[in-house]
Order: sequence, then structure tokens, then C-alpha cells
Amino acid sequence: MEDWYYKVDEKFLICSICGYHYDKYAEYDEENNTPFRVEISGGYGSVHLETKKGDWIRIYLDGNLSAGELKAYKNVFENCNKEKSYLMTYEGNGFFTIHFGNPPEHFLISFKEYLENLPEDRQNDVF
Repeated sequence: MEDWYYKVDEKFLICSICGYHYDKYAEYDEENNTPFRVEISGGYGSVHLETKKGDWIRIYLDGNLSAGELKAYKNVFENCNKEKSYLMTYEGNGFFTIHFGNPPEHFLISFKEYLENLPEDRQNDVF
């Protein structure tokens, strides 16, 4: 998802797959001596856990998971709807690792391919 305010050149990007956030604010950054401040976070993957009743939570990861954290998520996964829950990580190598579950099909294709497969009336909803 992208939100750009062209008059002040503020931009906000959020990836619904890996959780990457890019925020550019129109305010002076003294540290970098620029007329804008940039904050970048996330992008390490996401966890989607859905109960058998249909309640769900999505967590965007802010860093690589430790072995203990991965084990904890796997334990929680055992009590979830396994068809609709998943944990995927991204380590910056161009590939996602699916640790468990079933991510949506559009998570596994390129963004360009995803847009091409969307009905024309929904393509503007993506941004």
C-alpha cells in the first residue's frame, strides 16, 4: 500500500506481506541535514494466526526470529486453523521461507503478476 502527498512530498509505504514500512515526513532532519525525515522498519515477514472460530491476528516481524520464538509460534499454531494460519520470514535474500501453514496464493507471486490477475475494477484498491 502506498500513500503519497505530492504537495509536501510525504510518502508512506507498507507491504502487507513482509511488513516493510517506509515513512518519509516533510520535516527537517538535523542529523542528516535534509529537509525530510525517513523511517524504515520491518520487512522480516509476517505471522497470521486464525482461531477455529474465525478470529485472527496478523503480526509483522521487526527482526529475525530466534529458535525460541519460532518454537513458541509453532506451539500456538497447533491450536489454530491450520489451513488459514501461517508464518513466513524474509531474510533479505530475495526469498521468503514458509515455516508453517498456508499463506495466500498471491503472497507467492510477484507484485506485477498479482496486479495482472486482479480484476480491472480492483487494481486501484491496491495502492
